[in-house]
Amino acid sequence: MCRFYLGFILCAFSSLVLSSPAPRAATTNCYPLIAGSQQAHFPSANLPCVAVPENSVTQGNLKVSTYHWVKGPDTAVVYGEKAQLHSKSINDGIQKAVKAYGGFLKEAPLSTNLVFIPAASLPDGWGDTWMQKGTTVAQRKFSVLIANFRDGFQPDYNKWARTTAHELYHCVLMSTNAQDAQAAHPWNQWWDEGGPSFFASALFPEPLDPTLKIYSDPDHPDLNIQGWFQTYKPTESLYNQGYSAELFFLDMYTRPTQSRQDLANIHSFLSQQDMSSTEQAERARVAGDGFTPDQFREFAQRFADGVIKLRRDADVKAAVFPVYKQGYQESKTVKLGANAAPATWTASKLVSFGFMRLDLSLQAPDTKNQVTYAISAASQGAGTTIFYRAKTAKKWTKLDAGTSKKVTVGCGSGPQDYVLLFVSTDGTDPPKPVLSVARQSSKKCPCTSARRSLLSLRQESCESEGACLDGTWKLDLDSLKAAIQAALAKSSADATVTNLKLGGSSTFVYDEAASTASMSFDHTTISYDGSASGYEVHIDIDINGKAQGPVAMTGDDSFHWTDITGSGEYNTATILKGLGDDTPIEVDMPLTAVYTADVVVKYTCSGDKLTLEGLENGLYVWTYSYTRSGGTA
Repeated sequence: MCRFYLGFILCAFSSLVLSSPAPRAATTNCYPLIAGSQQAHFPSANLPCVAVPENSVTQGNLKVSTYHWVKGPDTAVVYGEKAQLHSKSINDGIQKAVKAYGGFLKEAPLSTNLVFIPAASLPDGWGDTWMQKGTTVAQRKFSVLIANFRDGFQPDYNKWARTTAHELYHCVLMSTNAQDAQAAHPWNQWWDEGGPSFFASALFPEPLDPTLKIYSDPDHPDLNIQGWFQTYKPTESLYNQGYSAELFFLDMYTRPTQSRQDLANIHSFLSQQDMSSTEQAERARVAGDGFTPDQFREFAQRFADGVIKLRRDADVKAAVFPVYKQGYQESKTVKLGANAAPATWTASKLVSFGFMRLDLSLQAPDTKNQVTYAISAASQGAGTTIFYRAKTAKKWTKLDAGTSKKVTVGCGSGPQDYVLLFVSTDGTDPPKPVLSVARQSSKKCPCTSARRSLLSLRQESCESEGACLDGTWKLDLDSLKAAIQAALAKSSADATVTNLKLGGSSTFVYDEAASTASMSFDHTTISYDGSASGYEVHIDIDINGKAQGPVAMTGDDSFHWTDITGSGEYNTATILKGLGDDTPIEVDMPLTAVYTADVVVKYTCSGDKLTLEGLENGLYVWTYSYTRSGGTA
């Protein structure tokens, strides 16, 4: 059950055997103290050992008795100068583990025997945790067998302690989750082995010596693996991670306090897991438990941010070797010209309870235009979530299905870099999401003095979308008559305007370099008789004051104020004809209540002629016609 390359640990319901460098007079046969498959490694049914009472501990319902194998009938074997260190390390592992795990055993007591054999007398790299079943507590046995590591591997103090904590937790988990005593399938080992590995790292989180090879991966024999968390593969399912899944539990334990889980909560979670008989059943079980999908989505975000920690009390990152992240992170640059087809990217390596990252760089296709891109996704599974954030930001935002994220680039802003994260918690094999980046709109960059200077060095001309607008415009009363009649008629199919009279003056100023606009009115008056939908009215309008503010282009031949300030009033007097009462209904409004940031201004500009039409939610609000002037307002 435990394939620990560090040493041998065999867990069966009875006792632990540990090392002591001091000679022992009384020997006993530890063979009956170990259980099941562990006994098969001692065909003579003889395992001479001595008790190490100073390393035996009881905490709550958990009791650990320790023993040390001896070579002769009355002498403890000490191999090399590290034997004493190993003995102390295992003892510390017992002390700390028993203190942490004792509170998990609320009902049935657990007694375990641990035996330490400081020689590579068992097959290299073999380890086991075993429980002998019984109908009563007294009939069950737990035992842990720890053997020295194979030649060429020299575990340090910390690793022996972690190994001991790992194996003892197996015993505790078997006691509280009966299914853990069964042989684990590969898709069950994410909790059956990842859980004990996590507890070992949580209790002994100190960074190990990177020059030592504590664990060995046959696929990557060159790596000095210090902890299984370093081998997590984002493009493999959580339930197929085995020991490496300890990174998932480490994140739950070390993340910020508002969402972290303590040891008791994680043990409770592990105690509730089931041994699914097929990989498909495990995938459906994990997807449907409610808790795991939420935890996994947060885990994926923190993995992408590189902030998962090995310790709660220090900023020591639980880093993963790059070779295990192959295929998880890809990059794409998008630079779409006019009429270009959308750029797409497929999360081809996304699996259930896996995740992929895309680094997306959005760029303007040239130096003269500002482009707005729309980022959207299709073909995602019901359990697949897509998150995004600016590369320099810290907060993730969900990209909901059927929606898009708008990003504007160009005009000297430089590339806009984003990170997208595709996370699947699907209960079936998920479809591969397709990301699409479409060019939604564009406008010419404003010809600021800085841009004019820059483009002149490149021997390029500076033409902006607002170039025609730039300047000062005076109200043209004659052309305004036709504009008002056309706008009112367009707003209602049966609308008519008669007796239209105009007076006063008005000035519109558009400053392209500053991207600002202002409208000034000197008792601009509009008077007319109108009819629509069977009603006849007479309206008098008197506008006086000034409104101004920064503007932004919103598409082809349109802009809006992003903020507007001003003073003055927009006064109206309306008489409803045919009601027998010609008393006007007067409404006086601040000028900034009519000329607002919610109004989109469509403009028609040609040479010295300009017409503005204000629309709110697509409906007509006002219109003006101007002639270019050489003065300023």
